Amino acid sequence: GGADSVLECVGTHEALEQSLGCVRPGGRIGHVGVPAQGREISMWPLFLDNISISGGLAPARQYMPLLLDEILGRRMRPGLVFDLTIPL
Repeated sequence: GGADSVLECVGTHEALEQSLGCVRPGGRIGHVGVPAQGREISMWPLFLDNISISGGLAPARQYMPLLLDEILGRRMRPGLVFDLTIPL
């Protein structure tokens, strides 16, 4: 079991480990933002289960002033992006 695709947007080692526990064999993990430094993950489980990880920088702070203005001005509703809560 597990999810076909998992997005890891927190950037901590624990969040990445949790993503690995949520993705199905053959699935993908998208890793955005700034990754945690100083911790390593084993590539062996990824290899055995054919899990791929791809990622890149997400310059979120660059967009914060504009997004905050849109949200506070009620022109953007971020709640529409997050519409489902799943227990861990």
